[in-house]
Amino acid sequence: MGGQPDDDGSEEDEPIESNEDGCPGGWYRTEFAASVRRYYRPVSEGVYSPNLLLDRCEDRLVLDAVAYYELERARHRAWADRQIQQQRARR
Repeated sequence: MGGQPDDDGSEEDEPIESNEDGCPGGWYRTEFAASVRRYYRPVSEGVYSPNLLLDRCEDRLVLDAVAYYELERARHRAWADRQIQQQRARR
C-alpha cells in the first residue's frame, strides 16, 4: 500500500499514524464505511438486487462509495473464482 503521499507526490516509508491499535486512521474512517453499508445492493446468482435506499439516494459521495465497493467486490469474486478453478485444474 505504501506510505502517505508527501506534498510533492512522493511517498514516505513510514505511515504518519502509528498502527499499534490496528489500521492507521481506521478509528475515524469506520463510521463512514459503516454508514454506507445500508446502501449496498445484495447479489443473488450473479445479479444485483435493487436497494430502494440506493435508488433514491442523490448523495454523490454515497453513490461513488457504493460503486467502488461493488467494483472491488466483483474483482474479489473474480479472483476467488480463478483460485478455485486453478485448484480444480491441479487435481
